[in-house]
Amino acid sequence: MEVADEGNFEELLLIPPTEQPAPPPPLPVQTEEITKKIIKTGGINFQSEDVEEDYKIIRGIFPRFNAYIENENQSKVKESISYHITIRVPSNVYDSLFATFSRMGHRLDNKYSAIQDVTERYYDLSTRIKNKKVLEERYLKILENATEVKDILEIENNLNEVRTEIENLEGQFN
Repeated sequence: MEVADEGNFEELLLIPPTEQPAPPPPLPVQTEEITKKIIKTGGINFQSEDVEEDYKIIRGIFPRFNAYIENENQSKVKESISYHITIRVPSNVYDSLFATFSRMGHRLDNKYSAIQDVTERYYDLSTRIKNKKVLEERYLKILENATEVKDILEIENNLNEVRTEIENLEGQFN
């Protein structure tokens, strides 16, 4: 192995930087950035002096938060009326909607909130859906080349199963 003496090294330092070859560009890294997927749930129980009016106010708030009622139950017992409403709302406005509802009513009885991290399940379902769609495409290409009726029926049966699985996974995903 040959070692450069100090004189040669100093000569290299005298070469203007523009004449030195540029380093090769870094290779692109193909990574999918994982974003946390959170589900927030909560509930508020409050007493109202005018249940019907508060119910109308609550319903009027939904459009501002892109929310909708998923489930609703009204019950009357003697002189008491209660509503149980399950609301779906985008997670980015959940806290604002929750705070808005917390200020409603005559007297707040109970308020609770919980957070669930579903990131792993979200990406697992996403990957499974992609894989099933690739399989669906493969079946469609095979079907194009099939000539015998029994092969066509078998491929269509498999294709139907894959499409059903995709619909089920997409339902869970949503």
